[in-house]
Amino acid sequence: MIESILAELKFYGKFLSILIVEDEKKIASELHGLLKKIFKKCDVAYDGLEALELYNKNAYDIIVTDINMPKLNGLELTKKIKAKNKNQCILIFSAYIDTFVIDLIDLGINGLILKPFKIDKFFQVLSKNSENIMLKKDFQKAVNGQKYKRVVKKQSDTIVKVDSHKLVSGKNFIDDLKSDSIAWNSIKSQLDELLELIQDFENLIEKIFLNEISNEILEEISFVLERISFILKSTDILLNISEVILQLSEFLYAIKVEELSLEQKEKLKILEYIHDDLSRFIQSVFIEQDTLDIYYLEDSFKSSLEQLKMNILNEKIEEEEIDFF
Repeated sequence: MIESILAELKFYGKFLSILIVEDEKKIASELHGLLKKIFKKCDVAYDGLEALELYNKNAYDIIVTDINMPKLNGLELTKKIKAKNKNQCILIFSAYIDTFVIDLIDLGINGLILKPFKIDKFFQVLSKNSENIMLKKDFQKAVNGQKYKRVVKKQSDTIVKVDSHKLVSGKNFIDDLKSDSIAWNSIKSQLDELLELIQDFENLIEKIFLNEISNEILEEISFVLERISFILKSTDILLNISEVILQLSEFLYAIKVEELSLEQKEKLKILEYIHDDLSRFIQSVFIEQDTLDIYYLEDSFKSSLEQLKMNILNEKIEEEEIDFF
């Protein structure tokens, strides 16, 4: 999997520049050694002030910065850069989740990467943002009458999947939430928990891949999904997605591991794709706010849930069983 992600990142990276802001010199050196082989230009700053000086002299497509740094921390650096260019792509490294996450979301960061991170997850975030930047550049060329076909193809691929409902972008969704102070405060107060639940989900998936699958692990995953469902349910526009997540939670809770064949246990690894979908959804809608349509999870989740039930129950699900939008 990492090979395909790396290949995609290299494709976009050769056109882009990146600035790494990290006060731990060993980490900074390792990241620089890695990313200079991928990106057209890769610079390093060891504190926020140095990063700001470099930013004022150079144009960077992507900035990856730590939070806790001397002289100027990542939050203050982000504020200053966003004041100059609100569209600047900024990814944040952090070893923990705290109240500063809400401030970063309000500033419009493009991604939050928890330390210690897996390199494939890091590459995945970089690749997604690199692709978005290239699409925006192509769109700008399209405005000037150049390379319009590529942009149209990319956008039409997305629209075909979601034409059954009104498109709601991540930014519009958040703007609507903010207009309702009760709904916005509800989401803000639970966002930290939502991110922690996604991390818990990933940790439990890892246990399945280590062949530690048990009723207890499935019950823990079920609880995590139930909590995610409950949090998303606090916003009316996400009620249907919340209900599908709850269906999955109830299905997993009812599974008895001792009754599964080895092949069926192996099929449970599809939960990794469900986790990835949920993780990208939370990042794209609540953190980066850059998705073209918040309902994109629909098709993927429906397909994954249907496939999982088919593999475990050996039966096909009727289309009407899962009612989406």
